[in-house]
Amino acid sequence: MKQITSKTALWLTCIAILALVSCSKDSHGERQGLAVSFVMPNDDAIDDIQLWIFNSNDVLENEYSFESAAAMARNLLPLVVGKHTVVTGTNFTAPFSYSTTIGTTKMDELLVLLTDAKASPSHAHCGIQAVNIKENGITQAVVKMNRALAELQFSIRNVPTEVVSVEAEVLNCAKGFYPATGRLTEETAQVDMGKQVPVNGDVNFPLLRVMPVVEPTSMRAVEETKTHIRFIFTFNDGKSTEVEVIAPIMQNGGSYAPEVEYDTLKDKVIVDITSIPDWVDDSMGSGEAVE
Repeated sequence: MKQITSKTALWLTCIAILALVSCSKDSHGERQGLAVSFVMPNDDAIDDIQLWIFNSNDVLENEYSFESAAAMARNLLPLVVGKHTVVTGTNFTAPFSYSTTIGTTKMDELLVLLTDAKASPSHAHCGIQAVNIKENGITQAVVKMNRALAELQFSIRNVPTEVVSVEAEVLNCAKGFYPATGRLTEETAQVDMGKQVPVNGDVNFPLLRVMPVVEPTSMRAVEETKTHIRFIFTFNDGKSTEVEVIAPIMQNGGSYAPEVEYDTLKDKVIVDITSIPDWVDDSMGSGEAVE
């Protein structure tokens, strides 16, 4: 009886070892298809994932949604042999919106809109990667993700005591963007930055996540894109003045924290501060396909 028990234990041990070895291998085993993973910027969180798969004619052939990167990693996409393009997005939940139709939507038509320009949602991301699916084995697509929004936090220093409040809005943020091409919509939206009361001579607007800026169509062909911000200063006598600031471009992935002296803005209608420091951008990149 002891000998039988020992043999049984030995067999169970061998089975356990084989199971561990099997689990240590690629979780997808010997199956065929596409495995997608992301390289994220700035350790940003992922709450929702959208994958759009386009065929060699750049027409949408399928789309997938996952709740997390771990859920996506556990799934192989069963694509037919040949060339495809994967367009990826994260956190495209409300107030973002998009509409697609399998078999109809072209890759350059995929449009994501920010329906509430001042919502300042969590950072959304997008990426694109071409892949070539083979008959056997797994194709791994490692997609470099890029932030879709910019960060803006504007401060005004040495504001006189006569100023009781300051309002501001960005005048030319894009309404949306095309993840596959990196283009922005020509239509713009104004973003309310809020109304602030000076504290010890400083006005600090909260950090906002906003769409990048675009120039009006009439100016786009002849002038470099700038950021247009309107400030309204209200004084203790009830009067107010309005100043439009022209600043450097705000791009997706950029983080902008300009500080401007009040004297730069007072008694002016339009102020050009395009030489101001503290404007940083992070240009869009691409991923790589590992076969």
